[in-house]
Amino acid sequence: MPRFRSTREILTLIGASTYETLPDGYAQTFVCPVRADATTPLRCVFYQEFGPPEQRVVEPPSYVIDVDGVHGTVLRFARCTPAEVGAAPPLRPVPGAGDNPPSGGDEYLDRRDRLYLLAPIVWEGFVTHADPAIAPKASEFFSLLLSITPARVAPFMVGAAPAFFQWLHAVTGR
Repeated sequence: MPRFRSTREILTLIGASTYETLPDGYAQTFVCPVRADATTPLRCVFYQEFGPPEQRVVEPPSYVIDVDGVHGTVLRFARCTPAEVGAAPPLRPVPGAGDNPPSGGDEYLDRRDRLYLLAPIVWEGFVTHADPAIAPKASEFFSLLLSITPARVAPFMVGAAPAFFQWLHAVTGR
């Protein structure tokens, strides 16, 4: 059983902690562990996104939140620069991001729900240096995450938690 709180609990905490500060038009990356140790925070970054669907404009991240995923507390919520969260230009594309988008709302929700279920297990595997048995779940998690993350946003997520994504690449062989 993972020691991390559920993904929904973490996202609810993030929403409750940011809704009064962040104006409309902000979106967030998926929350990921920062370091491979027992005290690692879970982090996501916030960025502005606007414009019609076919011409979305995405601004670099300007807020960051770090959460204690075990105790369910906010460690930090602050303005940030893109450089502080690994999102300074030039941004490197993330292979696979946005390559297999869901075909509709129901498929998106199914993938997201499965991602939410797998996330605490995979986070735990990362921070505890789990044995290779985590590979199938980590691979499914990684595929789902990349499929629902737009290519233009994925570098923000990877930049905010590079050790986690290096581990995912190593464990999944991608």
